[in-house]
Amino acid sequence: MVGGTALFFAGSTFACICETSGSKEKDFDQAKQKATVILTGRALEVADLISESGYAEKRVKLRVERYWKGELNNVVVVFTGRNSCQSTFVVGDDYLVLAYFPERERSLYTDHCMKSGLVRNSTDRLKWLGKAKKK
Repeated sequence: MVGGTALFFAGSTFACICETSGSKEKDFDQAKQKATVILTGRALEVADLISESGYAEKRVKLRVERYWKGELNNVVVVFTGRNSCQSTFVVGDDYLVLAYFPERERSLYTDHCMKSGLVRNSTDRLKWLGKAKKK
């Protein structure tokens, strides 16, 4: 952890710990740098899966509405990660998603530490991103 707060989620075997600088904007800048794609989109489908390694994860299909980073199709698939930092998605809701390709993976992943979340709760993050491209 870097000089600040950690996030812990009860009910998990392992706690979710996100490194933080103590500044929401600086933490978001770090997530932006790590992200391969940044988009807003509507969750079309959410499926519970067990990965080849035996981890529980979710596969989320999103219809892209706007984007800031990456080359995207109209619909993208993002996985939520394999630990207690898993992001939550509900079909029909609109999300700001920052996703990346983990080492040795060919699929996009996001998690709580990447600052993905509901568009309606992302006012500051959307402001910091600036003008988007429309799909």
